[in-house]
Amino acid sequence: MMEPELHFELDGIPISSTTDGKVAVMDAIYAVTESDCPQTLWKRLTADHPEILNYCELHPFQDGKKRWVVGLEGWEKMVILLPEYIFEGC
Repeated sequence: MMEPELHFELDGIPISSTTDGKVAVMDAIYAVTESDCPQTLWKRLTADHPEILNYCELHPFQDGKKRWVVGLEGWEKMVILLPEYIFEGC
C-alpha cells in the first residue's frame, strides 16, 4: 500500500511531500525560483554536483509517478547551490 502524501503551499505554490517530511524536488525548486524550467535547473545542478543525489530518493506518489524527494539536510545544500543556476536561465 502506498503511503499518503502531504501537500502545503509556499507563496501559493503547491508542494508535495512525504509523511516523513521530504519534499518533492521539482515542486520545491519551482516554489523558490519560480523558474519556468525547474527540470533544467535540476539536471544542471545534479550534473555539476552529483553528490546531491546522495540526499535524494525516488518516491512513489499517489498519482503512480515516482518523483525525486529530498529531506532537510539535502534541501539546505541544494538551496545554497541553486542561485548560480537561476541566473543562467533555461
